[in-house]
Amino acid sequence: MRINSPVFQYTGAALFWRFAFKIYRVAFALPALIGTLLHLIPFVLVRLISPRFEGIGKTTTSLYRILVGLPFYGVWYVAAWFALHQFTDAKIATASVVVMPLIGVFSFHYWINAGVVWRSLREEAKLLFNAKLLAELRAENRAVKQLVAELGDEYREAFPDKFTDPEAAITPAALSSLRR
Repeated sequence: MRINSPVFQYTGAALFWRFAFKIYRVAFALPALIGTLLHLIPFVLVRLISPRFEGIGKTTTSLYRILVGLPFYGVWYVAAWFALHQFTDAKIATASVVVMPLIGVFSFHYWINAGVVWRSLREEAKLLFNAKLLAELRAENRAVKQLVAELGDEYREAFPDKFTDPEAAITPAALSSLRR
């Protein structure tokens, strides 16, 4: 559980709507799965082939994945269009292939956060059915937040030069006079 979990911050309707939104996010698993399956073959091929051309560093890795991926995905979309055109008309095949990259991007972003959302939803739902433990954790959460606030106050007192007064901040006019 994270310290900023909605279970610790909200109750009643606000908590209900937070859970509803998480369930809404989880409900998109089917389109994400479809997008993943539609792009699985070119994704695996790019991951297998691009390391042969890569240099050192994340920038070159990204560059070579794009350079290798563009032709693979282009050929994949053309092949998908021809396969769809065998069973449907050209308009439906074209519309489907136009939507494929969008579904691919959606599924990529969905799976990045899916594990966190699922785990969070599961743990928070368990807590909601254990009122005693939830009350204890909420009290502990408040105590930790209070302690952090007190430590912050002590830090501000110990190092006042680290913090600036908003009224004493440099104005644009003062800054221009300093540049002269």
